[in-house]
Amino acid sequence: SPTNEGGLCARAYAELERLYAPDRVLRPLRRVGPRGSGRWEPISWAAAIDRTAAALDGRTVLHLSMDRFLAGDLQDRIGWDRVLLDRRQPGRPGPESDADLYGAPVADPDLRRAETVYLIGAPILDGRFQVPLVRGLVEARARGARAVLFADAVGATGSVCEWVPVPPGAAAWVALGMARILWDEGEVDAEFLRERTPEFPDALAAALRPYDAGAVAERTGIGPERLRRMALTFAGRRPSVAVAVPGTPEAAAAALLNHLVGNVNRPGGIQTARGPYFTAPVRVESTPAAWWEAFLGGAEALDLYLAAEANPAYDGPRPEAVARALADPERVRLVVALDTHLTETARLADLVLPLATAYESWDLVEGALPDGRPYLALQQPATRPDSEPDKLKDPASEHLSLFEPWPRPLGEARGIPDVLLALARRRPGPELPATVRGVLDGLLRKSWGPGSLQALARRGVWVAEEPKAPNPLAPARLAERPALPDPPAEGFHARVEAPAVLPRTYAGTRRGREIAPQAEAWLPAGAGVPDGAEVLVRSGAGEARFPARVVQGLHPRAAVLPDGYGHVGPADETAWWREAGPGASARRVVPADGQPHPVEIEPAEG
Repeated sequence: SPTNEGGLCARAYAELERLYAPDRVLRPLRRVGPRGSGRWEPISWAAAIDRTAAALDGRTVLHLSMDRFLAGDLQDRIGWDRVLLDRRQPGRPGPESDADLYGAPVADPDLRRAETVYLIGAPILDGRFQVPLVRGLVEARARGARAVLFADAVGATGSVCEWVPVPPGAAAWVALGMARILWDEGEVDAEFLRERTPEFPDALAAALRPYDAGAVAERTGIGPERLRRMALTFAGRRPSVAVAVPGTPEAAAAALLNHLVGNVNRPGGIQTARGPYFTAPVRVESTPAAWWEAFLGGAEALDLYLAAEANPAYDGPRPEAVARALADPERVRLVVALDTHLTETARLADLVLPLATAYESWDLVEGALPDGRPYLALQQPATRPDSEPDKLKDPASEHLSLFEPWPRPLGEARGIPDVLLALARRRPGPELPATVRGVLDGLLRKSWGPGSLQALARRGVWVAEEPKAPNPLAPARLAERPALPDPPAEGFHARVEAPAVLPRTYAGTRRGREIAPQAEAWLPAGAGVPDGAEVLVRSGAGEARFPARVVQGLHPRAAVLPDGYGHVGPADETAWWREAGPGASARRVVPADGQPHPVEIEPAEG
């Protein structure tokens, strides 16, 4: 995409390994033994789609790793009761889009033009953020911008930022303490606040009352004078922007800072989504964690659960409980997994459908550049061409050159948009094109943009000549968030560092190991554990053993657990499990929500 400026992200490199993995699922499979028995037989795509479509009249859930082309456009046609997204794309709506904080879904902030960047518990270089954000931070620092990380661990982000260590769970207190100082001293953009929320001042004053400098110092260890200097720097060295993980208490605190200095939809600040959307965003009502907790708590049984590159039996909120629910035909009558490998969730499925990788699929990526200009990027298959002239049998291919080689997925793999389109064509409604390429071409001819699939295919990327105005902003409900709880005063608190750039199936790839190279628990020097020793990490949810790595850049009460390890593999020890299986799953101890959770850490015995 143009936001990567011609570079490849980590996923693009790791995808090559997944593309040619020797143990990929390359044809549809039907379970012939009990769920989880590992006994399968081949089935045709037509039969698999027919069986899946027959369950659509019941209670259904589509679980996606991320928003996909056609998922939103076909959501009503297919009739999903609920759609779950593991990862929200910047600028798209959803429960974690922070739309309530800014009045519209939030896109990537314009870090390149910022003079001051405060990262509120947001380790941008440590895997939870997108390439454009990382690039923007690095370029801002190279230009001389000041960047400060307020977090319990220095990580890779601290190598390019000033690190202000804070106790686990205390970063939001620092941000709200700075906001209180700016409000009390009048260092705010009063005109911007009046325009955005006329009734804002009274509510804001009440919301900030608990966060005086003394209270913040008691909870964070940052003295009042230092806190004031940092607050005035943020207000005086503009454009300034505060960044946090969406959907967290830190995000609400960062939003207050950004509003106080008036840096929303201005150069160097927070940017909200530009409109209109070319494709319909998928409608999401809750996070996967919240939905699974409700389902495990006794919600109504499902007729169909379709996991499209999602693996909740490994990375769900309570993986063992999720696995038990998926294994129970009374709770979920039909489980379908669309994936490249036999993941934990796929092994519990009734049908396993072979997923095409990004190098084999047609897809459409849309977004906006920092200056507001929208773009469309066409993802085209790049695998080996097939010898059969399928284009002659496909009516949607008339716009393409007759003799152009046509790449095809390996085996019988199909992309997520292909499967959604096949299901939608079996539902009542107007006739739909037979292929994703046909849908793409129809959309491009009817809407703004390059005009046709052929035109976009020649360019690869289309960028509008003029920026779009931001979507209208609703009032920001900044003062409606509940007051922050006190940060924990004692004991260890661990969080899982979960790289969002790669699905869990990449954990064993060479590129995946470069991103998360250690299957070790990072512990502070004062933990009393020798470097390299094995430790037992225990919480109310469960326990796991990890090799310990003692590091200097950690708060004395903080611990960081690795993600992507500890898979439960099949008995035959296929190649992928030999790579991704070793180690322990941190998600059996604490959820991978980026937040600290209380744990006990002790040397392991035996």
